[in-house]
Amino acid sequence: MNILHLPWCLFGAHQRDRRKAWYDGPVVRSHCTGCGKPMVKDGHGWHLDSAEAQTTSE
Repeated sequence: MNILHLPWCLFGAHQRDRRKAWYDGPVVRSHCTGCGKPMVKDGHGWHLDSAEAQTTSE
C-alpha cells in the first residue's frame, strides 16, 4: 500500500497497481495502490470490485 495515495482513496479516487494486474476471463483484475481493495476493469473502465465487496461483507 502507498500511504501517499491513501487520502485519494477516501474521496473515491482509487488507482490500480499496474504491476500486479492479471487477466481473469473477460475482465482484468488488480488492487488499489492506496488501500489495497480489489479492483476490476471491464467495459466501463477501472472500478472497485463490487462482487468481492459483497462476499466479504456477508
